Amino acid sequence: MVITPTDLNEIATACKSLSDPTRLRILQYLASCCEEVDVDEKGAAHRTKGVTAGSICCEVTGGMKVTSNISHHLKELKNAGLIKMRKDGRMVRCSLDRDRLQQVEEFVQNLLNPTNC
Repeated sequence: MVITPTDLNEIATACKSLSDPTRLRILQYLASCCEEVDVDEKGAAHRTKGVTAGSICCEVTGGMKVTSNISHHLKELKNAGLIKMRKDGRMVRCSLDRDRLQQVEEFVQNLLNPTNC
């Protein structure tokens, strides 16, 4: 795995974002939720269901409304590339960005199993 300086910056941002227990709980919850996918006539895949910011807030804090604290954590996870967010009417739906999580996992695996030793 060749890691560029840009890759290192992205991995470092993701790792920094992972240092908060609330963000870890959010990611854990998102990972536990299954998503269904529809394919339209052009072959593009679209999630038919997703986890709303409200359900994340309910799961993580026990509250029934999205708090500014949860909004902040979702924004940080999105900025770190760890989750994707999309508007769906009045709701915001969230999902894991599996590509970024895979990138972080591969980096850590290379640290644990170096090929040049």
